[in-house]
Amino acid sequence: MTINKYLKQLPVYLLLTLGLISCEKELENIGSNLVNEDKFNTNKHIVEVVAYNQNIERNRANALGQYLLGVYSDTDFGKINASVIAQLTLPGEATIDFGKNAHIEMVVLDIPYHATRDGNKTVSVAGKDVKVPNFKLDSIIGDKDVEFQFKVYELGTFLNLLDPNNPAQNNIYYTDKVYQKITPELHTSNFKPNENDTVLYVDRLKPLVAGGFETYTRDTIKKTDKKPSIKLMLNPAIIKQKIQDKAGSTELSTQENFSKYFRGLYIEANVLSNPASSLMSLNMGDASVTIYYSNDVETTTNNVTTTTRTKQSYKLSLGSIIANKISRDYSGSNIQPLISNPNTINGESRLYVQGAAGSNAVFKLDNQIKNLRINNWLVNDASLLLYIDKNASSKNYPSRLYLYNYDANEQIKDVFTEGHSVLSGFLEKDKDSVPYRYRFKITDYISDILKKENNDELFKFGIKVYNSSDLPQSTLDTKIKDFSWTPKGVVLHGNQTSDVDKRIRLEINYTQLNN
Repeated sequence: MTINKYLKQLPVYLLLTLGLISCEKELENIGSNLVNEDKFNTNKHIVEVVAYNQNIERNRANALGQYLLGVYSDTDFGKINASVIAQLTLPGEATIDFGKNAHIEMVVLDIPYHATRDGNKTVSVAGKDVKVPNFKLDSIIGDKDVEFQFKVYELGTFLNLLDPNNPAQNNIYYTDKVYQKITPELHTSNFKPNENDTVLYVDRLKPLVAGGFETYTRDTIKKTDKKPSIKLMLNPAIIKQKIQDKAGSTELSTQENFSKYFRGLYIEANVLSNPASSLMSLNMGDASVTIYYSNDVETTTNNVTTTTRTKQSYKLSLGSIIANKISRDYSGSNIQPLISNPNTINGESRLYVQGAAGSNAVFKLDNQIKNLRINNWLVNDASLLLYIDKNASSKNYPSRLYLYNYDANEQIKDVFTEGHSVLSGFLEKDKDSVPYRYRFKITDYISDILKKENNDELFKFGIKVYNSSDLPQSTLDTKIKDFSWTPKGVVLHGNQTSDVDKRIRLEINYTQLNN
């Protein structure tokens, strides 16, 4: 049954649900002296499941809640490189005038970390102990002590806000899109995340009569919230040529002209000697490029003109188009043979589920479930159980998985009739607080399937890493959106695992209504 058919019958389902709730209350409250104890029998039935892996070659890459940046690798899921492509937006004020004798001292691409303040810590500054905020970096997987390489280029590909084939719609960018880079690069460095990167020092320069420059002051730049950020120094000579020398020109007169002239930045992450570095989830909408410069400002008092060297800054934000560029290399990984040639008939021993253009699991219920329609069952609970393979190397478990109709790429009925929190998919922990499984409750769907009058064919289910965009906004919002920006993954036991008790399965708890 499709989701549209469900929606048409939603009022009926709601009435039936109320009826079942009432019936269940009656079953719980009727005394044994009033009803024959043989009238109801409560049992459990296990339905076999065939499950296999599916490679996700791409996801939508723009208009995301978070953007990935970095390099990460493990033996289960292989290697992932995540880079960012972004337009730059001019500030809203009038056209920039750098003024007299302007000289760029530093150009900084600043990308804030997700960080949580954890009290204060004591550091030594000029031989004195000083208390400073202590931050813990969030939303990073991998080894933060292993370096990877950053390169920043001027983007050579024009980013079109509107779809060229349908200008009434916004353009959609995907993670596998190829972009052009303009050389030489604006920045190259080896990098690892640093929770202490909270301050920027800028040496302000003034020209010398004999030529050259000298420092007239050191500027200390701190953010209002004092949080740490990635700070990449861009080549000031190129920025001078591209922006300072174009001040007052048509190229910088409007945002449209500027986006065609300077198309944006390509922030590229590359592997160094060790691919097991780190992958960061970042809010790129808060990132910016700031040009720090000094110029001469003249003031006249009582016919006396004074020239003062003055520190200035010009800030460009990352623009309306930001996109992830994600590449994967599964060579030698455990997942490689299972996505290159999945066993869709008999299923697999392991299921690999990872977000960010990674992999999903697909499963189908055994057709024998149709034979259960002849039984007079009241389904109390139907749960799909998925157990974590604790022998897998990957331990960055997603906090939630999501279940959907794979064939139609739609929400399943229970999302609308019971709510997404009842559907669940949350990571469950044992009594020792160790993660061990995920559970989906699909009671309404199974209740429908087991009705005698139901002739609907079974559809396949998809299991993906949960994304906040997965939740429907209304009963008409039935399609699963093509977003996935959570890179965490989990290895699950499939239906062919040798650990029989951990096999993926559907458990039906029911009450037998005897005639």
